[in-house]
Amino acid sequence: MENSNLLKNLLKQFQSKKTQDYTYLTVFFILFSVFLFFAIRPSLDTAVRLQQEENDLKKLDIQYEQLITSIVDNQASLERVRDRLPLLNQALPRSPEINTVIKDIETVGSEHGVSFQTITVGQVDLVQKDIGKVRPLVVNIGAAGRFEDLIQFIQGLYGQRRLKFIKNLSITKSASTASGSGQLNAIMQIEGYYL
Repeated sequence: MENSNLLKNLLKQFQSKKTQDYTYLTVFFILFSVFLFFAIRPSLDTAVRLQQEENDLKKLDIQYEQLITSIVDNQASLERVRDRLPLLNQALPRSPEINTVIKDIETVGSEHGVSFQTITVGQVDLVQKDIGKVRPLVVNIGAAGRFEDLIQFIQGLYGQRRLKFIKNLSITKSASTASGSGQLNAIMQIEGYYL
């Protein structure tokens, strides 16, 4: 009987307004917590993740804009110098073009009265290991002429389109000449460049 009294007492307490309110409130908080954990929390996690992705994409967008601006600037620069690109290819050709270098030297020499005793070409690397790297083509020259003619020859070399540099220059006076305007012997090491 005691069990039945206990059960009756419990049922009476559940029927009271205060107990029902507390029970509903407890059940509501439990359900709200479950709903919060399973429905709202993933939504909040997704919102935070999407916000972080948006910030990352904005940074990436700024980087892409800078790259695009750089590309546009480079393209504009190329457009400005496009007509001069053949000059650049003549100044720094992609191959040594030894015959062209020697022909250019002989042409300038004959224009300015310089005669050549020797013209030799140094080693030329025909295998392109480093594409785009500037490589030298060395031409050694033994020439004879008056001082003024040698100066004009050097100026003529520097005036040509092919990029050249006189690395070594040695001028000696011929023993057979006695006047100041006599023949001089010049030994030059000229470097022409190619890619």
